[in-house]
Amino acid sequence: MIRRIRWPLGWLVLLALASQGAAQEPAPAQENAPARLRVGDVLPPLAGVDLAGRPVTLKDLAGDGAVVLSFWSVHCRDCVRELDDLRLVGREFRGEDLTLVAVNTDSGLPVNRIAGFVRRYEAARGPLGVAHLLDRDAAILRSLGIRYIPLLVVADRTGRITALVSGYRQGDRERLGRALEEGTVALGAWGTGLRARLVTLLRSQGAGGGVEWGSFRVEAELPRFGLYDASGWIADPVGRADREAESRRVEGVVADRLRVALAQEALASVGVRLPGPDAAARAGEGIRVPESPLAGDGRWARLYADLEFDGLYREEDRQALWTGDVYRAGMVGDVDLGRLRAKLKDLEFPTKPSTIRLEVVTDFDFKARAVLEELRRVSYRLQQVRGEDLIYYGTPGQLAAEIRGLSLGLRIFAEPQGEDRVRVELF
Repeated sequence: MIRRIRWPLGWLVLLALASQGAAQEPAPAQENAPARLRVGDVLPPLAGVDLAGRPVTLKDLAGDGAVVLSFWSVHCRDCVRELDDLRLVGREFRGEDLTLVAVNTDSGLPVNRIAGFVRRYEAARGPLGVAHLLDRDAAILRSLGIRYIPLLVVADRTGRITALVSGYRQGDRERLGRALEEGTVALGAWGTGLRARLVTLLRSQGAGGGVEWGSFRVEAELPRFGLYDASGWIADPVGRADREAESRRVEGVVADRLRVALAQEALASVGVRLPGPDAAARAGEGIRVPESPLAGDGRWARLYADLEFDGLYREEDRQALWTGDVYRAGMVGDVDLGRLRAKLKDLEFPTKPSTIRLEVVTDFDFKARAVLEELRRVSYRLQQVRGEDLIYYGTPGQLAAEIRGLSLGLRIFAEPQGEDRVRVELF
């Protein structure tokens, strides 16, 4: 949600008078932009008061270091939600020459009410660990031309603005792109929380210059598998009543599911959208016990290994709990998207799939079905099957090579036919 700044009536009158005197000057472009600021501008001197009502300047709070300004209001729900993320970011970048400043825009509220709001919030959630700058006369809003909050302004040690982020809503890339202007951040990598955006911004301005980082939050859950009675789980499928062993197995499977979910989210952020691992399902007259998606030679195990994904991310947070017989876990991971793109390039993996028609010649239809089932299981390039058409991240030549490599005990001949067809003969 984006909250438009409501200017006090007195300031509206002053602005109207000022606009009459400046009628000859061109109006600033991008009327939908969150502020008059642009990436590359230099922050002007900013002054206000602290939570005790004492005069303070941005220079007093940040010195000569880099600064992140987060503009908020007690009436802006999205702004308040992001205060908790500010605390996490402060912990993560503690010890670095960086100051986080929460800039309150409620010039019409008494200072003690804003300070009381912050005290109540910290009593419930813990210390925020940020500096506070209260804009009492809307001077900061006017000098920066701020129109919407929440707004994030990131400036380097020289005071040059390196990024502007306005109340991000997932999928609203066009507006965010206008706000970022010439920023180097990968838009698709951003989560909806402030921490994800800020970590991405700060790491994108590292010594490497064009580094792309994405921060993702993923979750997974799985119950103990086996036999149940009215009191809950009693044994695994073969009758072993070792609750501790079954709990360890479930926790291991969930941990691997989180890693695969992180890889799936990161790939989607760079344009590669793949179906998730297959869920456990019935197999004939028995059952298939849920297994790790990274075990065996399935498609996600292969892709994870080929990408060497363990070396592409770092885990920033993990939380888990058992509720009855169900294990639930969540993880926040930061992925090096620049290296991920390079890995995909090495694998000749395009970011857009192609539609390839499969022409199959066989004496029995079950052989064709067996080929498609095995291809779904092992090929991470296969996104979807639509009748005779395969939605595939690759060329007909790559698809034909994958089909020839299937281990099915069949004589398989597969050759590309032009740019969008593969002929397969099965005997």
